[in-house]
Amino acid sequence: MHDQDQWAEALHVDACLGDLAPLWIGERIAHFAALGDTSAVRRYTDMAAIVAMLAAPGRC
Repeated sequence: MHDQDQWAEALHVDACLGDLAPLWIGERIAHFAALGDTSAVRRYTDMAAIVAMLAAPGRC
């Protein structure tokens, strides 16, 4: 997935789920980890990092 696509997906999840986004992403990571799907785990781990940046103090 391209960086721009990752940001778009993370922004969408953040906009739709708000404060629940990290919980939902964590559930996705756990689900795909249990299945052994490392590419999906990487995708959602990357999304978690972007959502964390969006929630960081000082964000404009």
